[in-house]
Amino acid sequence: MKSCVVKLAGFACALGVVAQQAASAQAAPTSLMTFGSEGSGSGELYLPLGLACDTAGNVYVADSNNYRISVFDSQGNHLASWGTFGSGPGQFNVPTDVAVHPSGTVFVVDQYNHRVQKFRTTGEWVLSWGSRGTGPGQFDHPMSIAADADNVYVGDTLNRRIQRFSRDGDFLMQWPVGSEGAPGWPGALTLAPNGDIYVVDRAAFEVQRFTPNGQLISAFSVWQPSEAQSDVLGVVVDASSTVYVSDLENHRIEIYTQGGTLLGSFGKSCQVSPSSPCLGDMCGPSYLCIAPDGTLLVSEQCNNRVQRFSWAPALISTMPWGSVKSLYR
Repeated sequence: MKSCVVKLAGFACALGVVAQQAASAQAAPTSLMTFGSEGSGSGELYLPLGLACDTAGNVYVADSNNYRISVFDSQGNHLASWGTFGSGPGQFNVPTDVAVHPSGTVFVVDQYNHRVQKFRTTGEWVLSWGSRGTGPGQFDHPMSIAADADNVYVGDTLNRRIQRFSRDGDFLMQWPVGSEGAPGWPGALTLAPNGDIYVVDRAAFEVQRFTPNGQLISAFSVWQPSEAQSDVLGVVVDASSTVYVSDLENHRIEIYTQGGTLLGSFGKSCQVSPSSPCLGDMCGPSYLCIAPDGTLLVSEQCNNRVQRFSWAPALISTMPWGSVKSLYR
């Protein structure tokens, strides 16, 4: 990962009237805390990626290059870690994302083992499914996962599709990710409070919204023509249907309406050092989750930490909604 930079960025909207309204109504998000630092010891992280928040506010982190899942409480205290490098039950070869089910189970995408593993919240291994391939139930470098009451959804990245399974790994269905006939490249996926599935298509620079049965509802572009580079990865949706997207290359979080109107962004490049804690700014923001208290958590690849931000989604939800690119069939 390239070296990074920093400064606390205020909330800045990019669209005419929306910008004026946002400037008067929305304060800059505040960094409340960070946890994790580079290393392999207790509470340390090395290239953290996927995040999941349980109902108690605990945060599960896919600590990818330590080949483990690390768990922190809502105050950032390290509670537990499990996993080692390997291909056996409970071992990982780059865990990239994690999902927590209210029943007390944890699902992990094990990218280079091309499988999903299921655990209890204590870290006890339950089962695994998947192998490398293109058939139903097989994967090619999966990198995202989400779970609802009955289903597990996996972003099967190099097979350019989403697969849906039962909670015990039974294959149920699949559908392609792509834009206007071009094959896609699914990054993160998330479940909205209403059950819709949002997927970042990193090939098309789009956020695509599907029903749980794979019906494409809509899509909007997250490509900013003024930017020389952009690499979107993470996505999460709050209770007001506001969509948050992480931009790895530009070290920021972008905020959109459900219809794709850009409301603003926050964060600038900043690499943590003894003299610079980089509070409010980021280096390699990757995956996102919204905690039960409404705060936003961001994993930072090259700062090897998770940062928690305050937010005020009720203010954003009063902004004008943009026109949606309807793809409903």
